[in-house]
Amino acid sequence: GGVDTRSASKFKYAPNMYTTIQVPRLPIHFGFGINSPFGLATEYSSTHPFRYVGHKNELIMLAYTMSGSIKLAPWLSVGAGATYYDADLKQRAKLNSTLITQSVIPPFPELPDAPLRFKAGGNGWGWNLGVLLKPHPKHRLGFHYRSQARLAFKGHLFVEDLAGPVMQSIFGGPTGGSPANTDIVLPPQMTFAYQYFIRPNWDVELDLAYTRWRTFDELQLNFGKPNPVLLGLARTPHDYHDTFSLSFGSDWDITKHFTVRGGYFYFQSPARGAHLGPVIPDSDRHGFASGLSLNFRNVSFDLTYIAELFAEKSVNNTTVGKNAGIVADGDYSTFVHLISANVTVRFGAGAKEEAP
Repeated sequence: GGVDTRSASKFKYAPNMYTTIQVPRLPIHFGFGINSPFGLATEYSSTHPFRYVGHKNELIMLAYTMSGSIKLAPWLSVGAGATYYDADLKQRAKLNSTLITQSVIPPFPELPDAPLRFKAGGNGWGWNLGVLLKPHPKHRLGFHYRSQARLAFKGHLFVEDLAGPVMQSIFGGPTGGSPANTDIVLPPQMTFAYQYFIRPNWDVELDLAYTRWRTFDELQLNFGKPNPVLLGLARTPHDYHDTFSLSFGSDWDITKHFTVRGGYFYFQSPARGAHLGPVIPDSDRHGFASGLSLNFRNVSFDLTYIAELFAEKSVNNTTVGKNAGIVADGDYSTFVHLISANVTVRFGAGAKEEAP
């Protein structure tokens, strides 16, 4: 037997902002940027069996990057920067009070589930390096490296509406909880890019990226007030594998005021079947992108749409949910719509030039 479920469809916002400035009369630029390089949002019914592993899960992250670059030669530019990551991790789940109690006093009447909330904030630093080569007017080569970053999270886990003598004795009453902390290691990534200008107003680009996802092998919670139930929740194995991704895109300046774009990307999933479940239902994904720009003397408007299709993943013998007494085996599929709108404004000398 089995059940079907669908995650609650909601909009999630991922802001981005960038500003750059050139040092007068020098081939040096400085920049500051804000974006959301990683994130997670899944939500299911609070009555579904997935409630025991997390029916609402959210990781919201912003990255603040300060960088600088210098053109060492007409054909060579290098840049580097530092990134500060600030993140919030939230999860809502249920404790299976019946299963826990019956493991101590069998048999015991069924008990209502106990709502569980976990909330933590974390931050950390990383760095990045970039190189741009222009060996020929028609050819450009790029390399970018983003370092590993360790984010230290601190927060609290709350449990409410505990029923029965066993659950209340473990947590010391009808409500309980504990301070909790953990570390999440963001993976390092290398990207190689090649751009070719078919015509001065039409170019294509191919990117190949390698991400060392093995840094995310498990999520280990450390509790300030541990007990047997919390210790059973302390370790969540992930055992991620390193991945490659491929991106291809093109843009065409139809006129000096109007640009159209299109592209495709393929991302390997770091998650393997034994550790894939409803909290992070990841799989290999294909993305199809389209966009356009309206360019004027000192301002540009950009609009992009991406359809991101996750390959259907069949999971057998997953370890997810075993401690909670559920089976998360099954078929997982995901489809994501990504819509972005941006405005670019040029000041000073840049405002006097027509947009390319």
